[in-house]
Amino acid sequence: MKSESYKELENLSEKDLIDKHDKLSKDTVVGTRHYLDELYRRTQIRQTKTMLRYTKWMLAFTIVITLATFINVSVFVIDFFQG
Repeated sequence: MKSESYKELENLSEKDLIDKHDKLSKDTVVGTRHYLDELYRRTQIRQTKTMLRYTKWMLAFTIVITLATFINVSVFVIDFFQG
C-alpha cells in the first residue's frame, strides 16, 4: 500500500484515518512503544484539560480583581472630591 502525500493525509477525515488505521493494524506487529505512546497521549490530554481548567480560574480571578480595583478607585475618587 502506498502512503499518502502530506496534503492527502491532511485532507483525510478523522473517520477515514480511523478506518485506515484499523484496516492496517490487523497486519501490523506492535512493540511496547505502541502502548507507551498511547499512555503518553492520554497523559497529554489530561494535562491539557487541567491547564484549561486553571486558565478559566485565572480568568475568573482576573475579572474579580479588576472589578475590585475599579470599585476601590471609584470610592477613592468619590471620597477625594467630596472631602
